[in-house]
Order: sequence, then C-alpha cells, then structure tokens
Amino acid sequence: MADLRRVFSDVGRAQAQLETAVNPRLRSELGLPLVLFESMTAIADTESCRVHELAAGLGRPVLSAEQIAQLAATLRELRRAGLGPPA
Repeated sequence: MADLRRVFSDVGRAQAQLETAVNPRLRSELGLPLVLFESMTAIADTESCRVHELAAGLGRPVLSAEQIAQLAATLRELRRAGLGPPA
C-alpha cells in the first residue's frame, strides 16, 4: 500500500510540474489558463456542449464543470469590455 501511495504522490507532483510549465505559455500565446484550454478543447470536441457533456469530456464533477463554464463566460465578458487578456 505504501508503494501505491508513493506512485500517486509522484504522479500528482509530475502533473503539477507540467501544469506549472505549460500555463505561462498558454497564457502568453492564447490568453487562456490550462483549465480553460482543456475546457475549450472538450467543447470543440462535443456537438452540443452543455455542463454535463463538459464534465464528461473533462472527467470532472458537474460542479467543477459549472465553475469552468462560468469562468469562461466571465472571461468572454471581460474581453468584450476590453478588460481581459487579448483573444
């Protein structure tokens, strides 16, 4: 069991390091954090994307998908107002 805990710990650490490395590039090139880039990819891959489809596409709980959708909508509104990062 201790070996399994170490494996999960190592996987979590590697994921965090990858996200830390990728996030600045996505923000500078696309104006999106990784979580929204993943979401936009899931939305693009789904015909009629609603929160439940987004949750399934991302493998996340519905509440998490709702928060992501709300964040994306807020970012869109900020960009329309000229206050957000460039598209």
